[in-house]
Amino acid sequence: PLVRFAAADALAPAAPAPDVEPALRPLLADPVRGVRGSAARALRFRLSPGAPEAADYAAYLALHADDPPALRERGTWAMELGHEGSARMDLEAALALDPRSVPVLDALAVLAAGPGRPADAVPLLIRAVALAPDDAELRFRLALAPAGVGDDAAARRARGEVVALEPGFVRAWYNLGLLEARSGGTAGL
Repeated sequence: PLVRFAAADALAPAAPAPDVEPALRPLLADPVRGVRGSAARALRFRLSPGAPEAADYAAYLALHADDPPALRERGTWAMELGHEGSARMDLEAALALDPRSVPVLDALAVLAAGPGRPADAVPLLIRAVALAPDDAELRFRLALAPAGVGDDAAARRARGEVVALEPGFVRAWYNLGLLEARSGGTAGL
């Protein structure tokens, strides 16, 4: 069971690939609940909400509802399903239990930055970056917010900080290039 659990967990990042799903599907019927939960976590975006596997996964998460990572997982799953209210409730409960959780702050920021609301994520990302100042991905997402509200100068400075922190961060360089192309200049490059 530990090997099957670890295999499902290891395959989770590649689960969207069509050739990985057939390797994970049989684990949804495994006799060990942890293995089924790990497989369901990996395939959650392909489970129908009414499917027994989804119900088993939901029960697994409910059993661990006093654990911030499980609440974050349940909240992000609700977000993926488009249930913003449930997602917010779970993520805020996780943050109440662990106010220094960078992954929870990040997930709340994703939720807050819904369509037409990129600036709503900024306070959450600022808190997350303060807790993890060397996390270039968080800084990059924080750097996206100023451009979303039309402040190209602040966006350029913020993305410059990202590439200074991690010079190989290709998306930050790409976005800097887009900003420069939009302004017609080459400042900052």
